[in-house]
Amino acid sequence: MINLSKKYAPLLQQVNEDLLLPRTELEILQTLNIEGRPLFAGEIAEELDCSWQLIGRRGKFLADRGLVIRSQTDEGRRQFEITEKASECYFKKEDEGLLGESPGDEAQ
Repeated sequence: MINLSKKYAPLLQQVNEDLLLPRTELEILQTLNIEGRPLFAGEIAEELDCSWQLIGRRGKFLADRGLVIRSQTDEGRRQFEITEKASECYFKKEDEGLLGESPGDEAQ
């Protein structure tokens, strides 16, 4: 029997607690990262199968943490765009272990 808590303890101690986010916030960031352009709350909500109101509330939280930019179009519609800070913290290529593929998962 393997005690997983002991096996992964060093890895878990390296996790920056400031980077921990609820699943919905991570999914919003991932959607913005994949699309690579500003998106309306409704577009994100459609992708995540939730309400645009939820995206608006969670988007404000992400903006307060400096992870997304909330802007308004000339028509008054709110848009969200991932920040460089969020891209570097969650999606940088040299550390695929955060939200990308785990090391060793590369196609052979």
